[in-house]
Amino acid sequence: MELKPLESAFFREILNAELDVPVPATLKYQGKDFDIIVVPEIAPEGYFRMKYFNAQDSDPGADAVGPLRGRIWEYLKSQPILEQVWSDQGPVELQLHTLPLPMRPGRLNPPLQARILYAGEDRAGELVLLDNQVVLQNSKLKTANFCIRTFRDFATPEKQFSSIEGITEAEYRTLRCIGAKLEDGAKLTITPAQHHLTLRTRDGWVITLTKDDDETRDSVSHTGVVERDDGGDFTVAELSDFLDGLRYFFTFTMGNYCLPTVVVGYDHHRQVVWGEVGKFENDWQRRLNWFNHPREAPFGYILEGLFPKFWHRWQGNKDEMIAVLVPLPGRFVII
Repeated sequence: MELKPLESAFFREILNAELDVPVPATLKYQGKDFDIIVVPEIAPEGYFRMKYFNAQDSDPGADAVGPLRGRIWEYLKSQPILEQVWSDQGPVELQLHTLPLPMRPGRLNPPLQARILYAGEDRAGELVLLDNQVVLQNSKLKTANFCIRTFRDFATPEKQFSSIEGITEAEYRTLRCIGAKLEDGAKLTITPAQHHLTLRTRDGWVITLTKDDDETRDSVSHTGVVERDDGGDFTVAELSDFLDGLRYFFTFTMGNYCLPTVVVGYDHHRQVVWGEVGKFENDWQRRLNWFNHPREAPFGYILEGLFPKFWHRWQGNKDEMIAVLVPLPGRFVII
């Protein structure tokens, strides 16, 4: 699967693993260790999961349940303890055993909090990250970046113009003179800022959403940056709460579920300390609504004006807004 740089950073810098490449790992649950082989992958539905194989208790014979007495075949084909964990839906700890990152040789792979999505025969099954999150360090965040692939494209021509209007006519002439001296196919160009939105809340959150230069998996994509308007730090819990509301704003705008593919959090040293994985593919067709319409020019200033009003309502009426914004089969309700 083709990945954007930020999506690749999630797997490279946070999980320290490659998609579809088997990794030796240890699964831990209530003092028991299980040696497994894990294959990180994107499921056909678009969600991240980790298939596991060859689940073996590190204590030989410890996973036997009573005398075998004719149940040898069933025992050899299953892992009864992990099947019970799957049934209980309890959290487990997963430790991947990959080599340290080349640029960060001292960093160890983080213990991942996970959940068994399925435990089946042949000692195989599926795992997902608990709450879809990975914590590298328990520290506050300075900024968080995210990718979103299913959001409607928009235009902000006034921002493109303002990004280059400071260049004087004399400076233009100077640049043209310099360009005329270039040889062998070299050229000098002025490229205005990419189309982008600045969404603000009344309680101090600022989101910059910028259209990517290239499409992602044959679709327009955007990169978002979340910060505090005073430049202050914030906790993972505060960010998670904010992202919940942002997802519903995207859903409200699109008339459809609209989830970031990954979110990567950085501390004040610009080190990756936290990550969250969402959905990489969207299996719903786009629906027409007041903003997502092929014949209308989707000017970004509309969203910049709408977002603070949406956020004010969201803060006081989360449950009610969720009830009317969740897409239902065959229709979508918008207040």
